[in-house]
This record gives sequence, C-alpha cells and structure tokens, in this order.
Amino acid sequence: MFLRSDSNMFYHISSIDRYWIDGNQVIAQLKEGGRVQFPASYQARLQRAHFTSTPAMPGTFYIGIVDEGGAPTSIWIKPVIAWLVGNGGPPVSVTTDGEEDDVTNEYAILHPTGRVSRWEQPDTNGLSRFLEQLNLDDAAIDDAITDARAAGAMLR
Repeated sequence: MFLRSDSNMFYHISSIDRYWIDGNQVIAQLKEGGRVQFPASYQARLQRAHFTSTPAMPGTFYIGIVDEGGAPTSIWIKPVIAWLVGNGGPPVSVTTDGEEDDVTNEYAILHPTGRVSRWEQPDTNGLSRFLEQLNLDDAAIDDAITDARAAGAMLR
C-alpha cells in the first residue's frame, strides 16, 4: 500500500518505521532516515499496517460493559477470533464483528479457562462471579449468561 504525503510524494507503507500524531497531521519516521507528514486521516491505515495479527485461542470472548452514569447496567459478549499486537500498546481484540476499541470501551476478556481479566483489576475465576462483582441486576445477569451460552462461552 502506498500513501501520499502532504508534499504529494508517495511512500510505501513498509518504508515507515514509526509514526505519531501532531495536531491534524501524522508524522512518520522513515526507516531510511528522515520524516514525512501525512494527513491525520491516514492514522487508521498506518495503525493497521503496524500491527501483527495472531489467532485467539478458541473459547476467548470479549465482554463489552455498558456503563451508564458511572455504573455498569448490562454487558454483551462476542467471540474473539484474533489479536492485533504492536505499536507498544495493549493487544486489540478482533471479534466476529471486527476490531474492538479497547481504549474507549469498558471491557473484560473471558479466557478459555474461565478466568475473566479486566484492565487494572484482579482476575476473576468464572463469568458468574465476574457478573456478580459488576453489581448488575438479576435480569441483566440472566441475559448475559444466556448470551454467553449462545456464543459458546465456558461458564463456571
């Protein structure tokens, strides 16, 4: 894939070593030396090109947490089919619906072993315990467990 710079020069994506955002531009450091500027709209293209994908273990699920007014009210569960790794940040989960924006969503990961991981919180052994810790109402817990079973999640 070639990208056109702000100065109308074309650069192959593999020639870019690293990049960062500066206002409304993407600044890229070239592998051969030098820097080049791209429109900010190129950020998503560069981000995808600098990730390596790796398959997720079967039985891995993304748990999206709907937070209203500072308290979780419901969750949704999708199978994770791959991980995007790179750029020095945390891995990005890829579900059957595409990439999940782990930076802006409250989320947790249900692992094939039944362990649930959530950023900066202790792991929980089992989805049912995790749901109880969220203090969801009974109907939301029942819906979450039904959705998890339908998605094929291992419940403990």
